[in-house]
Amino acid sequence: MVSSVKIFLDSSILVEYRKGTKTELLDALTDRHFTLCFNQIVLSEYLFVVLAHYGQKSLRTLKMAFYIPELLDAHDFESLLKPLHFLDRIDQIGSRGNTPSDAHLQPVAQRRNYFLPL
Repeated sequence: MVSSVKIFLDSSILVEYRKGTKTELLDALTDRHFTLCFNQIVLSEYLFVVLAHYGQKSLRTLKMAFYIPELLDAHDFESLLKPLHFLDRIDQIGSRGNTPSDAHLQPVAQRRNYFLPL
């Protein structure tokens, strides 16, 4: 059963989990069956960092070499995201358009029953 507690994940949690360096927090949240959320900004940051990590070059260099599709095919970036809840509108968390981990989003998130681990 999924908990009614919704936790908005920062891209750093996903990146570190994907790299295998810090997995304990996401494992613990998953084990507790919280509704784990992310949005387009987090997805963009996650892909930006992880593609550069696996490609071992800047994302611009990878793009210019047309290497991004090959990286996407070679590494499973999606399986980590599948059990998470995608928030398709920024106003589901806040309306300022800044990164989700910004402290000013905490009051908005609390009013909307989200928890931002800052």
